Amino acid sequence: MDKAEFDSIIQVSLSNSLRSLGEDCLSSVLSVLGSGRELPVESLTAHLGEIDVVLNELFGKFSTIIKHVTILQASSALKLDPPSLGGSLFWMVDELRSTFWKAKS
Repeated sequence: MDKAEFDSIIQVSLSNSLRSLGEDCLSSVLSVLGSGRELPVESLTAHLGEIDVVLNELFGKFSTIIKHVTILQASSALKLDPPSLGGSLFWMVDELRSTFWKAKS
């Protein structure tokens, strides 16, 4: 599995988590990230830091749960133990990526 495939799994897990809250949630995140312009769902992984902020603003304490579910789904798809769960989606994806590359070596 290469970087693109890894990013694709993170992308699918994140969009599934947002969609499970409803299409309105995904639309809200995309509109805030896009600042009025259309942002394709496929580019979510390029904006993990910004997504952290948006989720915190939109959902407050529920944002951590959304991020953890995303990481747990991705870990399951990658067949890896999840990283330590924290508050930052960017950090958790980075930890998961590191674990993935170590397991692959």
